[in-house]
Amino acid sequence: MNIPIRVPRQFRRLRTLAGVLACASFAGCQHNKNAQPYYRPDPIEIHVQSENFLDANVYIVAGGVTQRLGTVIGNSKANFTYPWNNGLSTGVVMVATTIGGQGSGRSVSLSVNPGQVIEFRIASQLRQTYATVHDP
Repeated sequence: MNIPIRVPRQFRRLRTLAGVLACASFAGCQHNKNAQPYYRPDPIEIHVQSENFLDANVYIVAGGVTQRLGTVIGNSKANFTYPWNNGLSTGVVMVATTIGGQGSGRSVSLSVNPGQVIEFRIASQLRQTYATVHDP
């Protein structure tokens, strides 16, 4: 003899929700086999040459956001990298502020393409600081 089992309403809703979630998760696993892989450009290399006696903090202004790259010891070189996807397509400005001194030097706005290198020279007179962009 079969005795019908009554399932409470809340369990029916839960069972329905579990079924919908299972279908949605399987649908999320589908992917387009013809899709191209996402291209992520390599980070931009930044070579800094300081000709100033004082140590300097180096910043990059990209997409209206200023980010500190690091410190360059006086009369020395340093290398930094910056991700391409952080607003480099709009142009960048390189800035150096001396530590323990007054003033800062900055470059003009630079147009940088993926794979290019920024050469930033901090001059002994900060107003003569400049940057260039070139292919590696």
